[in-house]
Amino acid sequence: MTKLFNDGAGSFSAGGGGISGSGGNTGGLSGDYFDIISTTGSTGSFFIGGTGTVSDAYHAASSWYTTSTANNNSYFRWSSRFGTITTSIYTTTAFRFTGNVPTASRILSVYNSAVATIAGWGINASDKLIVFPSTGTTGATSTASIPLDQWVRVEMFCFSDASAGIITVRMYLEADSVTPTETFSLTSQNTRGGNIANVLIGAPTTQAYGGAVLYLGGMGASDEGWFGSIQNQRTSSLLFV
Repeated sequence: MTKLFNDGAGSFSAGGGGISGSGGNTGGLSGDYFDIISTTGSTGSFFIGGTGTVSDAYHAASSWYTTSTANNNSYFRWSSRFGTITTSIYTTTAFRFTGNVPTASRILSVYNSAVATIAGWGINASDKLIVFPSTGTTGATSTASIPLDQWVRVEMFCFSDASAGIITVRMYLEADSVTPTETFSLTSQNTRGGNIANVLIGAPTTQAYGGAVLYLGGMGASDEGWFGSIQNQRTSSLLFV
């Protein structure tokens, strides 16, 4: 059984035009560090900042951020730390956008060992949550719009199978709520099949947020079940500009 959670309140920082490497110092209070940190598509670096207000971080006094204006290939990724996760996974992520994205963009992606897409979710240019299987095509779109400058929580369950895959997503427009605003259930999906080996949070290759600022906090991945509200856990945030 595996359960990872990252609050972001670590001590990592770096300068230059991009970093990629092991993140043993990105675990913060939870200790569940990311295996890979990449800002190869950005012009900025990761730093710690924030004042502890809602606008700066999610339940914490600090935040991670990068000063990039293009976010392609800027992400945090768990991979080898998963251990024995096989074909089912639960994830949780709280996020906040300060601006509109110009085109549909991924925020969380689940991959196999070859880093091929199994499933995930993101946001489109109309500020709607979108859910996608391995094909990358949109399988579900939220009715409600994602409000700007407000923390939102999204939890996802995924079962990996080439034809009988399952994706269930719960969207909470109030990040600490115990009742989802909307729930999406996709069955008989192509979620590739095979073991789940990677969870990537942020913008993978070819994805960009067009200068919109994305905060991320309270990130988790597990094969044990839904995370639920994390309002009693100390979490901070990760910020892509």
